[in-house]
Amino acid sequence: VSRARDVVPEIKALHKRTVEYASVAPRSLDDMIEFTRKNAPAKGKWKPRYAVWKVVSSLGGFIRSPPSGTWEHYPSGDFMAAASIIKSKRKPNVEEAFAVVLRRYLASFGPASRKDLVKWSGIQISRFNSVIDALSPELISFRDESGHLLLDLVDGKRPEADTSVPVRFLHKWDGVLLGYSTWTRDRVLPRKYYGK
Repeated sequence: VSRARDVVPEIKALHKRTVEYASVAPRSLDDMIEFTRKNAPAKGKWKPRYAVWKVVSSLGGFIRSPPSGTWEHYPSGDFMAAASIIKSKRKPNVEEAFAVVLRRYLASFGPASRKDLVKWSGIQISRFNSVIDALSPELISFRDESGHLLLDLVDGKRPEADTSVPVRFLHKWDGVLLGYSTWTRDRVLPRKYYGK
């Protein structure tokens, strides 16, 4: 958005008004776009029409109103002010948040490598390194057949290597395909079966 930085005080004020607007009731994306467009600072160059909403929403404070998570490609959940749902006044701690993500990821996909974690989360491993170190008493490490280091929760469920499992057809969004980096899919489907 051109010259958005020239209207920062006005944008901050508009952000506050928009949060209040979304606190009253859930608002559709069109509602949010129209509200911010109508109340946009006059000296900004706001094209296309949703540009103001993009700038305002980038300041945070909004969530999709539940239920929002669906299997549709483009869910159209309404927006609400986050404070109308999240009542805690405690500011989230980033390290705690990464610890929760790491524990839940390993509970679902462990043992897994750091590359797996990056592929699944889309977050650079440098953001997780200090958390991995801090949680080391809760973690156990392994080496796979290729020598890659794998991490898991000490109390994680790990079936025996000779456990028999039924054949599964994996659809495009299956967790096995999303949860691991490309090279580690050999752990799920040995390379000798590729292309068959």
